Amino acid sequence: MKSALFPNKNEVTVTNQELPELSSNEALVKVHYAGICGSDVHVYQGHHATATYPRIPGHEFVGELVDFNGKMKDGIEKGDYVVAQPFFSCGTCQPCITGYDNVCEQLQILGIHVDGTFSEYVKVPIKKMYKVRKDIDLKLAAMAEPLAVAVHDVMTAKTQLGDKVLVSGGGPIGMLIAIVAKHTGANVTVSEVSEYRLNYAKDMGFDTVNPIDTSLVDYAKNVNNGSGFDTVFETSGVASAVLASTAAVKIRGSVVIIGVAKDNLPFSTNDTYSKELTILGVRVHSQYAFERAVSLLDSGALDEDLYKILDDKVYPLDQIKEALDYCINDTNHFKTLVSID
Repeated sequence: MKSALFPNKNEVTVTNQELPELSSNEALVKVHYAGICGSDVHVYQGHHATATYPRIPGHEFVGELVDFNGKMKDGIEKGDYVVAQPFFSCGTCQPCITGYDNVCEQLQILGIHVDGTFSEYVKVPIKKMYKVRKDIDLKLAAMAEPLAVAVHDVMTAKTQLGDKVLVSGGGPIGMLIAIVAKHTGANVTVSEVSEYRLNYAKDMGFDTVNPIDTSLVDYAKNVNNGSGFDTVFETSGVASAVLASTAAVKIRGSVVIIGVAKDNLPFSTNDTYSKELTILGVRVHSQYAFERAVSLLDSGALDEDLYKILDDKVYPLDQIKEALDYCINDTNHFKTLVSID
């Protein structure tokens, strides 16, 4: 099979690899589209703390089920279009047996610890695979995984109708969180320093604030009759934004930490105890959140907003280096897809 391979950091080549061998309860999927995530760029540049090489990157995808080893889930047949949670978990550690296999002690993520989706074929656990409707736009279906991240984050925060929400950082995940939070009925503000992303968020109907021009703490004084935001989703991983998050949230509000920072960042323990804040960490997504994301895709309810996240240009697999360079050098975009067909 044709695959993109990172032999080492800052190296990428398109090469022929052996088809994955299926172990028990695994499925083989022919990939149609794969999305480029920030973590793929980090692996490419050697900035990912746990990635191993050589590695076929990628974990966002949609494809066609071609083979499986074990009992297939009801309602899924060979030839169906499918997506999957892109990780393997042990099933026996304490997080796994209590239903939190997204934080498995032995978690292996596609494209980071095991070979991923920038390839003609990829293997995934049967139990983590879901069928999408036959007539869905496969480009939208390729966004199932990042959408599941947003669904997981919003569900974890228990965001409700009418909540005042701040999304700190208007990148791809931040915008998807904003979209999902809006879908729940929340009033969403996006904080971002990039004028391109600010204008994009405005065009999508969100309130916006540039924290360079306006202090988030001052901005929050006009929210909830001066109480501040019900929830802050911190996606930027920037020290100043992390510090501002506990000040901008209301008493007994929630701060959800999503952004991956290079180093541990300080936050206000004084705000946390004096306001009785809930600080939530999130990693990838629960299987239930992934299932909900697939349902949202199948419903078409988010199509209009999701199309605005997708780049017009789709790169063929042979141009994977150009696609990666584009994602690194051009910050005026959100989600870039690679066509594997």
